[in-house]
Amino acid sequence: MSGPRDDADDDETGEGGAASPAEAQRIDRWLFAVRFFKSRSLAAQAVSGGRVHLNGERVKPARQVHVGDRVSYTRGAVDFECVVAAIPLRRGPAREAVTCYAETEASRA
Repeated sequence: MSGPRDDADDDETGEGGAASPAEAQRIDRWLFAVRFFKSRSLAAQAVSGGRVHLNGERVKPARQVHVGDRVSYTRGAVDFECVVAAIPLRRGPAREAVTCYAETEASRA
């Protein structure tokens, strides 16, 4: 039998306890959670392939994204740029995903 479980340990890793807004998240997880890519592996491939930039820099999939960061990516002939407005805890419906970023004026044009 194992000893008593200490729930405080889970809160330190972010894997347990009550749902609270995250301060940062891997960029590949964020791209997947806000529904820019159908799978996390596709998001990671896009980041590794240099199609995704964070604050104007090419990054690796493990780079942390924070609220206020500028994310840009190219998919085919489409260039998209947005500012991170929130860090979702999970991949949810599209209505929730849209609230996690704000498309820039330059991207809309």
